[in-house]
Amino acid sequence: MKYFFALLLCVTTLNLFAQVTQKRDEKLIQDVQERYSVLADSPSIRHGFYQAIYRKKTVIASGRYERGKRVGMWHYYSKTGQLLQNYDYDKHAIVYSSPVDTMRSVRYIIDDEIKPNDAIAPPIKPGSVYFGYMPYVKLIQMPAGLEEFDYTTLVATVELLVSPGGRLADFKIRITRPGGFININKVADMPLDAIEPEDKIFLPASKNGQNVGMTIIVTCRFDSRGRVLF
Repeated sequence: MKYFFALLLCVTTLNLFAQVTQKRDEKLIQDVQERYSVLADSPSIRHGFYQAIYRKKTVIASGRYERGKRVGMWHYYSKTGQLLQNYDYDKHAIVYSSPVDTMRSVRYIIDDEIKPNDAIAPPIKPGSVYFGYMPYVKLIQMPAGLEEFDYTTLVATVELLVSPGGRLADFKIRITRPGGFININKVADMPLDAIEPEDKIFLPASKNGQNVGMTIIVTCRFDSRGRVLF
């Protein structure tokens, strides 16, 4: 029996050692900081409580990681602190979604004919319309050769094609200059490998109750220094 307890103590000690974490505080995008922990013996693996904070005062996302995966209930908020969505990662289900879970900078395009009485539901991203799109927005970079332009006149769009099954099928970043004398239209096809597996999953769009593919367009601008504003 004493050997059993000795073995149990050893296993428990090893398990506790494996759970030792280190805190991180990093910029996610302009105006948004991440606060989270990683495993001490695996610094690339997030583990424990997570927060994303807008301008150092407003929490826009909170939840827990378990060895690199989001688990349990996560809460997502707008930049003003209004609750937008509660998402249960254990059940892969939206528990709550605010009726104002929309942003003017996010729009949807369906590659199909729409009749006046059709019921259309856009794809839904776990994380809502603000925090949910940051994994793609943070990959926007100012292309070379545009240094002579006023950055505030440029527009960046993230274009996400979501399949009828709710999977990210294509990802593009486009830089344009609307209304300018010199036309700018630079497009980069982004590798899907640059996206974490959990950020390739959506609740699919539907038309009259049937799943359909749809493109999500997320529009961002730049400040005078070429930093992305979202």
